[in-house]
Amino acid sequence: GGYSEGDNVVLSEWQGSEDGARTAEQLTANQNGVVTFDTSELESGDYFLNPPATADPPETFEVLPQTLSAEFDDDEVTTADDDSTTVEFDSNRGTYDVEISADGLDDTELATIFDGAVQDDEDDEYVTLEGVEDGEYDASFSEIDTGEYTFEFNVSDTSASDSDSITVTEEDVDASFAEGVTTDTAGDIAEFTVELEDTDSTYVQFGDEDAGFIDVLYLEDDDDDDEVTFQVNTRTLGTANPTNDVYNTEDDIVRSQLYDGLADDDVAFYDEEVTDDGSTLLGENDQANAGSETNFEAYLEELDLIDSGEDQFSQLTRPLQPADYELTASANGEFIVNADGDSEADEELDSALLELTDPGIEGVTVHTAPEDNADQDDELQDVLDAATAREDGGEIALDDRVIIQAEATGLYGAVVSQTNDFSTLEDGAALEDVSPIFANVDNTWNGDGINFVVEADDATGNQDATELNYDDAGGSNAYVVFDEENGQFFVIADTSADAAFDGDVEDGSEFEASLEYETDDEDRYEFGTGDPLPTAGGAGGDNDPAYPYFQADSTQSESASFTMAERSVTFDNVNDGTLEIAASEDSTISGTTNIAPGSDAEVRVSSTDAEVSFRSTASANITEDGSFEAPFDFSE
Repeated sequence: GGYSEGDNVVLSEWQGSEDGARTAEQLTANQNGVVTFDTSELESGDYFLNPPATADPPETFEVLPQTLSAEFDDDEVTTADDDSTTVEFDSNRGTYDVEISADGLDDTELATIFDGAVQDDEDDEYVTLEGVEDGEYDASFSEIDTGEYTFEFNVSDTSASDSDSITVTEEDVDASFAEGVTTDTAGDIAEFTVELEDTDSTYVQFGDEDAGFIDVLYLEDDDDDDEVTFQVNTRTLGTANPTNDVYNTEDDIVRSQLYDGLADDDVAFYDEEVTDDGSTLLGENDQANAGSETNFEAYLEELDLIDSGEDQFSQLTRPLQPADYELTASANGEFIVNADGDSEADEELDSALLELTDPGIEGVTVHTAPEDNADQDDELQDVLDAATAREDGGEIALDDRVIIQAEATGLYGAVVSQTNDFSTLEDGAALEDVSPIFANVDNTWNGDGINFVVEADDATGNQDATELNYDDAGGSNAYVVFDEENGQFFVIADTSADAAFDGDVEDGSEFEASLEYETDDEDRYEFGTGDPLPTAGGAGGDNDPAYPYFQADSTQSESASFTMAERSVTFDNVNDGTLEIAASEDSTISGTTNIAPGSDAEVRVSSTDAEVSFRSTASANITEDGSFEAPFDFSE
């Protein structure tokens, strides 16, 4: 600063004193009073501009040689399209151009590696990255031959340079199932993990012509852990439902041919072989179905899974039944019907088996738990910790919670469908939110024949029996916690809440809790007419109750009973109506109660007739059999 146009300015190298300074260059200020000079012509050292001299010694600046570090983030990379790396530049200069070369690669190949690099018209041995700043730059080797390459990175206008090597290998795309055989119950939720190598996506055919059902999935690793984990609702798969009710993944991507259509993802179905021109694409030359039948529907028709003119949702007569279902992983999403009339992947990577087993009801058990809101314990372990089993017909103290444990499989897919949320099985739900799957509630799930009833025997001629409130109790009054992994669920009711039951719960009320899978005497479950929605079915397709996985006339049921009783306590050591306790520092008051173990309880002893009036209180722990003890010091 301080210069005017035309001023003569001397650039000098500082040698310790102004007298000893060495002139480096004669400069002239431009019309804006600015002087410029090229540091590439200078040696390393301290420099100053003169005149004007504004300080003694004058203000100097240092000229240093440029440094450069260039390093690939990976030592090895594959030729896969989605496998790339980065090169990181670091320098003591703000912005600069870098010329990049490598033995065995010309400028065209280098330009495919470094997006945005400029090729020199006269030299095909290097490319230039312009305006480089410190940081990472993408590098892709999808179009480069395999081998080890050493890259030279040279700054265009200085001697700064660096080199680094990287090895390019063939992509070895692979997808494998973490479990060769997955066993689950028909009507419940199955989970799969597919491990990926040198790719972040794959395709999986679910089912085959032997199982009588096929869907094709596109799977993509979206959290970069080299695998895809997803769940399948076996109750709704194959029915005309939205995909978020059928497939679920927490961290990845899953799309379905049935529910999303995968044409954009290059899924294709062929007759006997895959050709480059697609001449054997199924349905392509079928004039009878031109414009109406999809390539996938033609595939299903060729495998005799649907009839001509039917759509892809016509494969099933009823929900997926207990059977073995093949899962086939494909590299390219291309599937064929071979000469034997069987389906296969054009490039199979791996296969696995889903074994759906018969569902059923194992038992019903009644438990008690300390007085609280029904949803106080909404985690499975908390419910297990709070619950104490009662014998069949045993007492539940009024105001305590009653817990009905049903050991049953084959209904959890229906629960997920009802709430449209896979997390229901982890988080639990208010009873009213899932009760429509029970046939005693008037709704379109009646056809599934699932009957869960908690009812008293107090019905009279003009009054219905008192029963659990399925419709509008609210989660604090009636709640359900699921344990699908172990085939059980827990219905919890707060007996102190009026809204928990439809009717009066009184001392002596006798209840029966039952779970039934009902079947028709003659007909099996079938989907109704029209779209086979999971709620449109029943015996013969007419919505008469018929559990979807049983033969006709094969109803299963289990039940347990309990009696509501006033909260009561009986003390030990009572003689003619008087509780006798030793006057000792280690005295104990004990007894039994019907109040739920784990409840907060205290025993209080007080007297105004004693020589010295007193009141003493001790905590009492109620054990599993209802007994309790409370320690006291009566030595005084």
